Amino acid sequence: MNAKPERKDRAMVAMMNSLFRIIEKFLFVSQLNHENNPLFRLLKTHIGETLNKKRNNQLRLFQ
Repeated sequence: MNAKPERKDRAMVAMMNSLFRIIEKFLFVSQLNHENNPLFRLLKTHIGETLNKKRNNQLRLFQ
């Protein structure tokens, strides 16, 4: 894997976004209430925090 770090980061964010969409569809199909489902809230929080860290790191690189 000789990809540039920026490409790896973009690929990771894209993969996490698609994973989040898959989980969200699964929960919707399962007819679970998203807002009251602790698993959904935990995953949403974890993915959101990870994406924010990535975004903050990217912004720091360009300052």
